[in-house]
Amino acid sequence: MRDLEEARSFLSKTDIAANQVRYNLIDREVEEEVVPYCRREGITVLAWSPLAKGVVSGKYAPGDRPKDDLRRDSPYFRDANLKEYETLLAPLRRIAAAHAKTPAQVALNWLLRDGGVVPIPGAKSAAQVEENAGAADWRITALEAETLLEAARSLRLDLF
Repeated sequence: MRDLEEARSFLSKTDIAANQVRYNLIDREVEEEVVPYCRREGITVLAWSPLAKGVVSGKYAPGDRPKDDLRRDSPYFRDANLKEYETLLAPLRRIAAAHAKTPAQVALNWLLRDGGVVPIPGAKSAAQVEENAGAADWRITALEAETLLEAARSLRLDLF
């Protein structure tokens, strides 16, 4: 947040319109100061890695890790972490089924729930682009959002 305030202090005729930060159901450090500050100041939060490198899509499991160089060695994909994610993936799948959506769409929608946050998911295919777009035309309930947040808070990960 200090960096953002300092950057704004150097601007004379315009202001910062968006702040791009890593933000997803697993990486929520920005919720403490950055997101509230941006909301208060009217700055849009652009959430990069909103699917936590694909983890919250439910695509990966112990023994079924990514093969590409960018993710293969990431701490996100340690077998112990992949087992722990089931705590979050179970409610993601239940909520997805209730809305006829995918877990990835629910995770993206969770970011959209209060406004002021725009997820910027990557896509490797037209099908993924369409899936990502399917996160924007509906809303999870407050109870569903809280259920996901509670599950995310209970994760015990080794990311370092």
